[in-house]
Amino acid sequence: MHYKLYLSACFFKFGYQKSRILNFLLFFSFFFGITSVVNYLFVNREAAWAQGIKSYFQTYTDGQILILVIGLIICMLTASLILSIKIYKNKDL
Repeated sequence: MHYKLYLSACFFKFGYQKSRILNFLLFFSFFFGITSVVNYLFVNREAAWAQGIKSYFQTYTDGQILILVIGLIICMLTASLILSIKIYKNKDL
């Protein structure tokens, strides 16, 4: 997923040199961002909003959650593909 975002948003738009900096930022924000969110949710698991999220997902079966996650991934990949094509068409060759 990281490289899909990298290629569409960074490489085709800004070129190799500038995309290296953006790749560095995107890579570390992706991994450290997920870790930070998980830690924050773990620490605040007794908060009302966290309980609301937990009860929301407990109403669904594992199969329904899997379909939801797959659907979100397909939507993100489709949006990335459309963005890549748009940027590539506007790029001077």
